[in-house]
Amino acid sequence: MENHSIIQGVYLVGGLRFHRDSSSFLEAIEHAFIGGIRLFQLRIKDELTDKEHLNLARQVRSLTRQYGVTYLINDRPDIAKLCDADGVHVGPDDLPASEIRKIIGNKIIGRSSHSWKQAEIALQESISYLSVGPVYGTDCKKVSDAMVGTALVSEVMKQTNLPIVAIGGITTKNMGPVREIGVNCVGVIRDIMGSSDLCKASRNYIGAFNISGEKK
Repeated sequence: MENHSIIQGVYLVGGLRFHRDSSSFLEAIEHAFIGGIRLFQLRIKDELTDKEHLNLARQVRSLTRQYGVTYLINDRPDIAKLCDADGVHVGPDDLPASEIRKIIGNKIIGRSSHSWKQAEIALQESISYLSVGPVYGTDCKKVSDAMVGTALVSEVMKQTNLPIVAIGGITTKNMGPVREIGVNCVGVIRDIMGSSDLCKASRNYIGAFNISGEKK
């Protein structure tokens, strides 16, 4: 099975929402990688055709190899396999992990959860990590899930040794309570992808993550 220890630190999730085209997107995430991001998920929904999606995924794969970034694809195990990504991230209603493994083998499988019930079901699968959120309010989805705060994240952490990714509305200013409960991986979209300087934003976010994780 894959090494779970790579799911730690700052986990950047990015797509085309904050960028006008694939070229500007690729330039932006390269700046994030220069800024220190070492875990990245490509999240494309309906903005591209499958052919365009695969082409972009392969270009991102090239960049992630160049900078030593662990690379996952959102929702699409077929795209993940074809571009030789390190794994895939899926939602609570997507294919079971057992079926995904038939496509990508022993690569990383992450699953999202937005409630205790979803987390409980997910933890019975052969997943590599579980994301829990949204911790705080966020509008990075067309249909927003209810805010879960840190309580659900903390409760899920007590039930498993798998890496838990806290995600949803986490910024440099509100990261403290998330780190205080012991989470060692936080997902971020807007606070970095929505910045005009992704290198600086990445460094600031990573700095806040490290500071907020220091023992008091």
